[in-house]
Amino acid sequence: MNGALVLTGLLLIAVGAAMMVFPLRVRSYVPPRQWRQDPERAERRQVRRARAIGGLIAVGFGCPALLAGLVL
Repeated sequence: MNGALVLTGLLLIAVGAAMMVFPLRVRSYVPPRQWRQDPERAERRQVRRARAIGGLIAVGFGCPALLAGLVL
């Protein structure tokens, strides 16, 4: 068991989960112009993109790091 990889995996899973739960509290993935022109559409796009990126971080990077840490 590699403790550093396990902790890295857990951290990435936590960061990804936080992005998925609070998509409007993370970095804006929508251009400022779109927020001014159509705020409702920009909000929907922000939620979609933040959840997708959060899922990628949690599942794509966090889970493999956690599994590698447990196996190695």
